[in-house]
Amino acid sequence: MARMPGAIWKPLAANWAAQPRMKAYDFFCVHTMVGTLVGTDGYFKVGNGAGYGGTESHFGVGPDGTIFQWQDTAYQADANGNGNWHVISSENADTGFPFPKWGGSDVPPLTPQQVEANAKIAAWLHKTHGIPLGIAGSSKPGARGLAVHRYGVPGYAPPGAELWSSARGKACPGDRRIAQLPAISARAKQLAGVTPTPAQEDDMPFTETQLGNITSDAIANRVIASVGGKPYHAWEAWRDAGLKGVDAAKLAAEIVAKLPASVAATSGGLTKTDVEAAVRAVFADAAT
Repeated sequence: MARMPGAIWKPLAANWAAQPRMKAYDFFCVHTMVGTLVGTDGYFKVGNGAGYGGTESHFGVGPDGTIFQWQDTAYQADANGNGNWHVISSENADTGFPFPKWGGSDVPPLTPQQVEANAKIAAWLHKTHGIPLGIAGSSKPGARGLAVHRYGVPGYAPPGAELWSSARGKACPGDRRIAQLPAISARAKQLAGVTPTPAQEDDMPFTETQLGNITSDAIANRVIASVGGKPYHAWEAWRDAGLKGVDAAKLAAEIVAKLPASVAATSGGLTKTDVEAAVRAVFADAAT
């Protein structure tokens, strides 16, 4: 059995251990409920195929940080479509007090207590199942770490990505909540004790969180220009703020050195995936 200390064990039916077992542990995926914690608990139990007959997540998080565990993490939940075999999922309340009224895809942000609760889940999953605490970035084969449902939604998922939904254009968990994933990652690393010490930071100038704050203008565009490409925003999620004091030219040179030889030689064909892979190679320890 794999049950998180501090979470309230709330199995949806007596046959929880009869569900398919997890085959791997690659992602912790954040969802939004479009509901309350108690309401979603009732919906999963009786209104959505009864118990484990419909869609459900492993965890549910209320606005005050209360955590329900609906499924033992040794077994699959059904919230991530084709990815159920290797994704642990968390549903997060978004209606009722203290959330404002909202509609469409305009999901309000997670409360600070929900950020903390998801970080606690992520840290526990890291220690228990080895799920990395960095941000996965996609549902493509080989990706691992913290994720959001939208990674695998048709209309958002890039070619080759594993589909986690059949609902094209589904916004889950919403732009504001997606923007909070770096905060969950950073806090989870603190809780799990994997945040670099000051001595380590001297050897690795930037943590993954800092890397996430480097703008595509400051870094990606310089990398692209170095191989003859045209500047463009390479990482939509990493353009929020610049990191002062960055030697962009030096960093770009290090990243270029990690690019595929064929791309660098031909000065063309550089893709977002090429750049991301090169950055991750330069900051390999950020993925731990």
